[in-house]
Amino acid sequence: MPHQEPRPLPGIAPRNRIERRGELEGIGVEVTRDNFEAAKQADIVFICVKPGDVAGVLKEIAPEVDGKLVISTAAIVYLNYYEKVVPWAKFVRTMPHVAAFVSESFSNPRSSGPVSLLISRFRPMSPLG
Repeated sequence: MPHQEPRPLPGIAPRNRIERRGELEGIGVEVTRDNFEAAKQADIVFICVKPGDVAGVLKEIAPEVDGKLVISTAAIVYLNYYEKVVPWAKFVRTMPHVAAFVSESFSNPRSSGPVSLLISRFRPMSPLG
């Protein structure tokens, strides 16, 4: 199989942190403020919002996550909640540790069912993402 250049990763510029747009674009992230469109374009969807915002984001992206892997970093939101709201997606919940800011973090992911990740698709993440 011939080598293919990776396509830009669709991403969401957090609505209250739009000043980070340049940083994200600088690492190849296509930035949008449209959650629905980002979920539509993505192979893997990350939900990185405060717990109180999870329900709204899930309802907004629900039609576009059928069969997709959705990874959430929201604290105190259990997997059964995600499964109840959007049962057709595959969920992983992980809790990044505050030590990520000094590159000494470990996350213990939990999945809602059998999920296999292609590790080659991921690279180590910085505190920015």
